[in-house]
Amino acid sequence: MIFNIMRANSRKIIFKIPEFPHVSETFIVAQIQTALKLGYDVDILTKKLITHNLHLIDKHNLSSKIIIEEYQIPKNRIVRVLKWLTLLIFNVKHIGYIIKYYNAHQKFSLTWLYEFLFYSKMNTVNIVHVQYGTSKYPLDILKTIGFFKPELIVSFHGHDAFFPINGFIKNEEYYNSLFKNSFAIIGNTNFLGKALLDLGCLKQKLQIIPVGINTDFFKLKTYATKSNAPLRLITVGRLHKIKGQLHAIKAIKGLKEREFNVSLTIVGEGSEYPVLDKFIKDHNLQDSVNLVGKKTALEIKTLFNKHDVYILTAITLPDGRQETQGLATIEAQSCGLPVVAFDTGGIKYTLVDKVTGFLCKEGDHLDLQEKLIYFINNPSHIKNMGIEANNFVEKAYSNNVLIKQWESIYASAYNKNIE
Repeated sequence: MIFNIMRANSRKIIFKIPEFPHVSETFIVAQIQTALKLGYDVDILTKKLITHNLHLIDKHNLSSKIIIEEYQIPKNRIVRVLKWLTLLIFNVKHIGYIIKYYNAHQKFSLTWLYEFLFYSKMNTVNIVHVQYGTSKYPLDILKTIGFFKPELIVSFHGHDAFFPINGFIKNEEYYNSLFKNSFAIIGNTNFLGKALLDLGCLKQKLQIIPVGINTDFFKLKTYATKSNAPLRLITVGRLHKIKGQLHAIKAIKGLKEREFNVSLTIVGEGSEYPVLDKFIKDHNLQDSVNLVGKKTALEIKTLFNKHDVYILTAITLPDGRQETQGLATIEAQSCGLPVVAFDTGGIKYTLVDKVTGFLCKEGDHLDLQEKLIYFINNPSHIKNMGIEANNFVEKAYSNNVLIKQWESIYASAYNKNIE
């Protein structure tokens, strides 16, 4: 697909996303919808289109806005060289920038010219909103050499701020040019914001905007009168060590040994499934802990309405990685579930301790047990805290509130671009 021709008086934003759409990244779809609601013309640039997930965006009419990052490089080497020479001749007006672009790379490749010309088509755009700092290339280079005109807004989401990123990207001035040449750097919590400042982000460019949710969708549940029913717990997230689901299961084991009536539903899939499944079977917890796999947003909302308390047992990994926000924690509170969570990373910013739930010492499943026993002994507080949780989310994390912050950032970037 070729870039859409900009309409007269159009205000244009391109969202740069590594792969799209992911089931676990509905917040990105929400961000795109925010830009559309604010009156911007939008395109979505991605290296990989996940075709089996297109149903996630078809209902929002986003499929027609997708651009695949393809450089149209001929496979035949001779044809590739001839086309490269032809393109160089026809773009001689950019020769100074092309030379600078090549000099910014450590080796020579014909690909760099095809890449340069692909991105040159964006120079009539007002804003490029990059999702994940690791998606910076080649925009950081194009900005550094003075060629790229759109303003850059970069949203970091957590793992992209802790080195080695993905286990292999080292911090060898990795973000220096991005921080220098971006209009705004966005972190989702103060915890992530501090990490970005420590990496060299300029304070005046950093803005903290949480990932919001649709509170019209995640609505306050109807509370049912309970009689000798178990305390129904739920947690949602990929089955990964950073999510610490094993600590949650250990807490259930301890509560069952103390003859408390509890159950836990774990939503998600991932590499930790065999570990969790084995622990459940080894300790005969099949009747109390259910691994239900991946669910849609609608299914998750339905599950929230059938449970009492949300738990999040995220931990710090040996390489220092931590959760920076925790979207499901907010969605659960919006539905009226109080939260019990380990105090790690940016989780503390997603609830109000002792008001909308409880923070526990990280990795301490015994502390987690005691907080859950509080709800068992005080069932009326589930509803009271749940209502407080819903109010908290409405004021701090509703898309209807956060859209005002995005309106200000986009407007400022747009006005700078057209100066």
